[in-house]
Amino acid sequence: MSADPATNDAKPLPRFPYGAVYYRRSNPPEKDWARDYAQAARDGWTVFRHWTLWSAVNPAPGVWDWSHYDRQLDLAAENGLKTIVQEKLTSAPIWAWEKYPEARLVHRNGRADEPQMSGSCAAGGFPGLSLNHDGARALAGEFLTRLGERYRDHPGLGWYDIVNEAKFPQNQWGAQADYDFSEPTQAAFRAWLKARYGDLEVLAQAWNMFGYTDWSQVRAPMTTAFYPQTLDWLHFRVDNIVQQMQWRTDTLRAADPATPITSHGQAQALQTLSLAGSHDWRSAETVDSYGFTFVQSRHGNAPWMHCHAVDLVRAASRGKPFWHAEHLGGPVWMRAFLDGRDRDDGRLRHPEDIRVSNLISMAGGARGIMYPRMRPLMNGPLFNTLGPYGLDGRPTPRSKMTAEMAHWVKQVEPTGLWDAMPVKGDLAILFVEECQHHAFAMHGSTDFYAKSARGAYRGFFEAGYQPDFAALDQMSDYDFVYLPFPAMLHSETVAGIRAWVEAGGTLISEAFPGYFTDLGWTNPDENAALLADMFGVAQVHEEFFADILDGASFVWDDAEVPGGIYLQGYQSVGADMFGRFDDTAGPYAEGQDALAAHRFGKGRTLLAGTYPGYGHHDTGRSPFFAKAARWAGLIEPVLPGSPVIARLCQGAGRRFLWLVNPDRRDHSVALNVEADQARAIRGRAELNQGRLAAAVPERDAVIVALN
Repeated sequence: MSADPATNDAKPLPRFPYGAVYYRRSNPPEKDWARDYAQAARDGWTVFRHWTLWSAVNPAPGVWDWSHYDRQLDLAAENGLKTIVQEKLTSAPIWAWEKYPEARLVHRNGRADEPQMSGSCAAGGFPGLSLNHDGARALAGEFLTRLGERYRDHPGLGWYDIVNEAKFPQNQWGAQADYDFSEPTQAAFRAWLKARYGDLEVLAQAWNMFGYTDWSQVRAPMTTAFYPQTLDWLHFRVDNIVQQMQWRTDTLRAADPATPITSHGQAQALQTLSLAGSHDWRSAETVDSYGFTFVQSRHGNAPWMHCHAVDLVRAASRGKPFWHAEHLGGPVWMRAFLDGRDRDDGRLRHPEDIRVSNLISMAGGARGIMYPRMRPLMNGPLFNTLGPYGLDGRPTPRSKMTAEMAHWVKQVEPTGLWDAMPVKGDLAILFVEECQHHAFAMHGSTDFYAKSARGAYRGFFEAGYQPDFAALDQMSDYDFVYLPFPAMLHSETVAGIRAWVEAGGTLISEAFPGYFTDLGWTNPDENAALLADMFGVAQVHEEFFADILDGASFVWDDAEVPGGIYLQGYQSVGADMFGRFDDTAGPYAEGQDALAAHRFGKGRTLLAGTYPGYGHHDTGRSPFFAKAARWAGLIEPVLPGSPVIARLCQGAGRRFLWLVNPDRRDHSVALNVEADQARAIRGRAELNQGRLAAAVPERDAVIVALN
């Protein structure tokens, strides 16, 4: 079986799937189905995704009603579309809730969930039952097996999608981080701890929890604090979620070995790893292809934010095909995270907004576009939102733009555009799991980590560079790596980074690298040795006043670099010192050295005494990243100061230059390219003696094939 759902020989699929979620059992009404499928086919759409609800298909023990979903796949085959079957174990039948009450998810406060409605599909049975319960898991496994056996030979089937948005739990009544404390999950946690520590006394010593006499006394921590119990719990939750994803894949594959399996997250590993187990790298390992939800209503219209999501998922997919699984197609009215936001900052959706965000995802390597709805839901809190078509299913100016893009996708396929992927970026921002767990366990929020990592991406992006993301084992692909919010690093992480720098890498690290190590301990002697050896400094000042340090700055060559969260002042023991804290850092830090450059082995390091990524995230005013890129020796960006995004894609012996303009006015650009010939396949461009000139329309792109 091909791992690429676009090239599977057994089930020919569109090279670039384009479509939306269509059926969620309660919406749309049956009378419109045939008309909507015909409309989608006319508009060039090639796929529909359906939420296949366990509760709807299995309404009573031993009773199976597939009729609604059968009709969806039949209509797909009749209209030349393919179907993504989204399994929804998270909608469990009410009778299963009653059969296994001990499998209900339990909130931190001890309350067991009741079956509830999902705002995203206006149907009940959510958030489902714990798959750590043997009985509930067996029932869920039967649903997956029957699903695969029923549709494996259907001509309308394209592939399966598991674990919508790759997070846990979904549609629960409380915060995701407050789950799951049910007895089955407690038992799974104990099994995980046994495998990790082996002996109960070893666990007691590691946790400083003395007096255990039996493993049954070990419980998940009901409070979140920066102690080993919480850190182990956070790591277990990620492992448990990934294991359950793999179980879904294995179960479906046993029933249908030929059909590819995909999943999609939210491009939120930087923020919701500790909250909901959202580990894009590990989730992507469990499936044949991977994708992401990114809707501007949740994040805003800033181009850097959209690009960071695409680049993160491309890195996490490790060369597998990936797709934009939920792409904003219509307005969003009433959500708490939207309060006070301007209409044009992702709340309303204009046709040109749809076009340019399609192009941004495509330029970043996404090879499929989906919308959360074809047409909006007709009831529930998300009524009349997210879909490009009207509430009645009729075309709108937004849907006409999706049709234009869908037809264009097929039109350019012969050029080889969809075989080319972005070349490696200028640098990588390192993703380290324990850094986020530290932020959450210490501060009760992941914002300090997320803003430090995203702010660094924004800084390099807005300076004109292409930053990638990288897990620790991808670091060797890059010469230049940025390490955000590294206050907690496992000993094996420190060893990996150290070896990479010593072999010739250039590392820029934010403050307190490795201050806390395994299980949250700090060892002053080890930390001092790391600072002296790898960074050439000794610590002479420290402040952990996260509540009052926003905007605390140091000065580098007369340029103010804002930071925040923590401050660390240095004294050289071999490093070159570049910057000092100013009066914004407070009377005790002011004047302390805050930036150190050092040679280490064949490589070098630059250490900042605070968190420039965090300081840049909200303000966008830090000069640090442009200066750091020059210090590292990166070549000058190709379009300095321009809002136009340049991405070079390469594959099958062909190169394509994407010039995407997210601005609301036209822009002309000129840049040097290594090519003798250039042929525009979108827009217009001219090549003259290696200099390419293009006029890029507002919220559109110019794409050039280079020879």
